[in-house]
Amino acid sequence: MMRFVETKSDVEKLLKTLSDGECFIQMYWKHHNLHPIQNEPLLLMIRHFSQEDEVFVVSFSHPDCITMNLKILEYIGNTEWIKYVMGRKDMMHIANFANCKD
Repeated sequence: MMRFVETKSDVEKLLKTLSDGECFIQMYWKHHNLHPIQNEPLLLMIRHFSQEDEVFVVSFSHPDCITMNLKILEYIGNTEWIKYVMGRKDMMHIANFANCKD
């Protein structure tokens, strides 16, 4: 199931789901050919490895979604669960992520 994170209750559901276990995270950038320091995050996809196999989509600047504040990355990054991050070095330019594997 794919869930777009657009409200406070969606954020609470995301953080509750991700409170344990493992997930895969991938950031999509607005301009794929720019360095992250010069770029802007477009959206973040999080796939939690659970029985529900949920995919959460957090938009930061996508025109078809309600955008979220980048501070949500701090909440996601500071959780205890294991995160498999595609392009971890790029992500580290905008947020610190604990318990990451590249």
